[in-house]
Amino acid sequence: MRSWHGPQPQSIRLEHRRTRRRNRVRRAERRAASSDNVVTLSRGTRHCAALTAALRAALRARGRDGVQPEGTADQATETHPEAGAWVDGRWIQEPAVALHSSAALYGASVFDNCRAWRSSTTSRIYGLAEHIGRFKRSAQEALLDLPPDAEIRAGVHEVLRRCTGSTFVRVRMLAYGTGQDIGSRQSSLSVFALPVAGYAPSAPRLMTAKFTRRAEGDLPRALKSPSAYLRVRRDVASARAAGYDDLVVLNEHERVSEATRSNIILVKDGSLCTPPLHEGALPGITKMIVRRLAIDTGTSWQERPISRNELERADALLLTSSSLGVVVAKSLDGHPFASSLLADEMQRLYTRLPFENPDHECLTDMITREDA
Repeated sequence: MRSWHGPQPQSIRLEHRRTRRRNRVRRAERRAASSDNVVTLSRGTRHCAALTAALRAALRARGRDGVQPEGTADQATETHPEAGAWVDGRWIQEPAVALHSSAALYGASVFDNCRAWRSSTTSRIYGLAEHIGRFKRSAQEALLDLPPDAEIRAGVHEVLRRCTGSTFVRVRMLAYGTGQDIGSRQSSLSVFALPVAGYAPSAPRLMTAKFTRRAEGDLPRALKSPSAYLRVRRDVASARAAGYDDLVVLNEHERVSEATRSNIILVKDGSLCTPPLHEGALPGITKMIVRRLAIDTGTSWQERPISRNELERADALLLTSSSLGVVVAKSLDGHPFASSLLADEMQRLYTRLPFENPDHECLTDMITREDA
């Protein structure tokens, strides 16, 4: 073997540098392919552009939390919701709300979100009928008229058809008042897609709220309106200012209601427990699906009041919503939770439902390509 002594020519040094870089990339790709954990950049390779690209590709294939999406699409691709919305039966590229409408003047609007796995041929939607039912109840409470269910489903179908990629996506149904009178029931229906990524952390750090909220509020808890999110914005901002991600909200009896944007399920001694609706909890559809999965697997399920002290003794806390999915809380008031096999299993069952049990009663199939 020929060896060099003394200073090497610049071309040789560059070639050795490129060789080392290629070797680092190969090692990183092998680690990403064999590890169940999220791959992180080491300090020495953080500025290697090729390695960064390889690691990011591996992360996209596995998902942000390190769990590889499986089922009909082992390699999930990024979904790009098309700009625009389905509005009253037509696709509008740049929808707008009139300034003199009851939505802008008086806050007359309601919404609901459903979660779907969207692929190039088929979409599987979690709890679609239940979401439409809750959406209609919200509209009724807000004195807004909605079109028939078939038209709402047509909007959901068109939105999913226009998405690209294979991954989870949120579909929002929004009804907003278009009449000028405060009592007008006239409204428009908009349906549009939102990405799942970036909505909230996948392992949230929770803190117990310093305030209480009446279980029976001024408006029905089933009413989902953007106006109610003014309080949520303030609550989330206060949690972030304190170094957390979300709040656990207590009612006037110092018992658990929910988190700011999700239901709470307490995991303890192999059973699941969640506050009933009269404790101030939203009638969550994702929580309903988790209950169905618990029954399917023979897991104990209870709905009863939960005291503040019980939270501290929980094995784990699950947060559930259509936008969030099912996530396991990382900590409460700075105290980390230990690993919980039951919590992890319920999260897995919910996430994998479209792949492992596509005929489940909680799922609705829609063909998203005409040639499928």
